[in-house]
Amino acid sequence: SRWYQRRVRGIKPSLSIIFTCNVCQTRQAKNMSKKSYNEGVVLIRCDGCENLHLIADNLGWFDDKKTNIVDILEKKNEEVRALADKDLLDVRDLELLVGIDKGK
Repeated sequence: SRWYQRRVRGIKPSLSIIFTCNVCQTRQAKNMSKKSYNEGVVLIRCDGCENLHLIADNLGWFDDKKTNIVDILEKKNEEVRALADKDLLDVRDLELLVGIDKGK
């Protein structure tokens, strides 16, 4: 139907991130626009301490070159786990949200 086609075209691709704030240790999940992550600047405010976390800077606001959270964490030798869309809300991945590491 036309309504369905208009509705599907209106869905904007998004990304999700689960992380622990390194300032207050608050574990949280946030969503962001895929376009902003790939082409713009993404700052996420912590729910615990209200600190701003740089997730992506494709405009060179904070550095002379493009960067994102994957690049930042790899430079610090920190672990980055990527989940496919189909796995993102999988019950088996709940330990990521609460910070439990099955492998350790």
